[in-house]
Amino acid sequence: MSDYNIKFGTDGWRAIIARDFTVENVTRVGAGIANWLKEEVDPKVVIGFDTRFGGNLFAESLSIILLKRGIKVFLDKQFVTTPMVSYAVKSLKCDLGIIFTASHNPPIYNGLKIKASYGGPATDDIVNEIEDLIPDKIEMPTDESFMNLNSHPEFNLVNLETTYFNNLNRRFKVEELLKYQANYVFDAMNGSIQEFIQKLFPEMQMVRVDPDPTFKGTSPEPIEKNLEPLRLALKKGNYELGLAVDGDADRIGLMDRKGKVIDAHHIMLILIWYLNKYKGQTGKVVTGFSSTQKIKSLCDKLGLELEIVKIGFKHSAAVMLKEDVLVAGEEAGGIATKGYIPERDGLWNILIILEMLIENNTSIEKVLKEIENEVGQFDYVRSDLHIDRSKIDQVIDGLKNELPTEISERKIAYTETLDGYKFYFNDDEWLMIRASGTEPLLRVYAESTTKTNAGKLVELGIDHFNLL
Repeated sequence: MSDYNIKFGTDGWRAIIARDFTVENVTRVGAGIANWLKEEVDPKVVIGFDTRFGGNLFAESLSIILLKRGIKVFLDKQFVTTPMVSYAVKSLKCDLGIIFTASHNPPIYNGLKIKASYGGPATDDIVNEIEDLIPDKIEMPTDESFMNLNSHPEFNLVNLETTYFNNLNRRFKVEELLKYQANYVFDAMNGSIQEFIQKLFPEMQMVRVDPDPTFKGTSPEPIEKNLEPLRLALKKGNYELGLAVDGDADRIGLMDRKGKVIDAHHIMLILIWYLNKYKGQTGKVVTGFSSTQKIKSLCDKLGLELEIVKIGFKHSAAVMLKEDVLVAGEEAGGIATKGYIPERDGLWNILIILEMLIENNTSIEKVLKEIENEVGQFDYVRSDLHIDRSKIDQVIDGLKNELPTEISERKIAYTETLDGYKFYFNDDEWLMIRASGTEPLLRVYAESTTKTNAGKLVELGIDHFNLL
């Protein structure tokens, strides 16, 4: 019996490679998936992996256990992005999609995300049912099983990149975008989009487009501290905009011509503004609990309904399945838009933004100024604290027992506790504390009128709660 309890978090199951993320535990998850699918007629699963260590081995191990239990498998043996798998679930009419990735986690991690038949994150109900069906003990795949995998009658090799490109080509005027590719620089962060993006934009300046499972020693998350190579590339050339996605390409990052990061809060505002104001599209806006208050302000001005959900895109996807949603996104950079699958897609959003700039002969700076004129100036800071789990539990338990009325002599106007603890000082400033659902760390977030002021709020929170 295994002594490791496999638990799915905010976005799939993630664990340290070779310690807990092993062939044995992947095979156990595969048995749980097979058990969940046993009532389906002709069950089918599509599988992919990103550039992390062991991706192909884990994908083949999962394929073997599923095939052994009567499930048809579609596997791409080249690394792919999460959106490629998500789109393939729907286009291939599969019951589930599995992508081996740990997204933005450090390189010592790998992980597994489950995608449902609609092409988006599996709901909590699906994930919890699969989790409950994972056995404690499993028969490991044999060497013979690996050698005979390609000849199994229910095993299918697929090219998910081609299917994904064909869909992009239907939605976007790719030939028109190609005319302007020299204006931009793209940072693939050593992730799984690197080969595809070079084929899509062969003359665009690229950085970090080699398949390095160590991600050059950083976490492949497109936030300011990780985007120095993109900033350096912008400085060397006369580029209008820096573009980035995370390791599995479901999150977006942007940087203006001066090397300033345009965070996900501003990107969500850009997409809402463009799709509604320029394109005339309507629908509800859905955003995670840690997102800026300015989204509410913009929705009020545009007459759009807003729903705030827990952090983790599966909660946004659940709304998209039932309602007409214009934009659904979260602070971490995962954003979905109307007219596509209910899934985050960093490249899809990049192409929408490039389309906006090119069709309207404008710049990202001008668009941001338009939005600022509507909702006001703001900035945002997030600090990820790698502290002992006992300390994290102590802080969270303390907040559960008693909420503060002030933080370092700053009076709190009101507090929200949908997913973490968000303390509002006024309409423009808030501080939030939340334990990560994907890593052993505590996140401290703040918003204010300037980055300096937001940083000071983070420092106040760290000092007040004695986090360091």
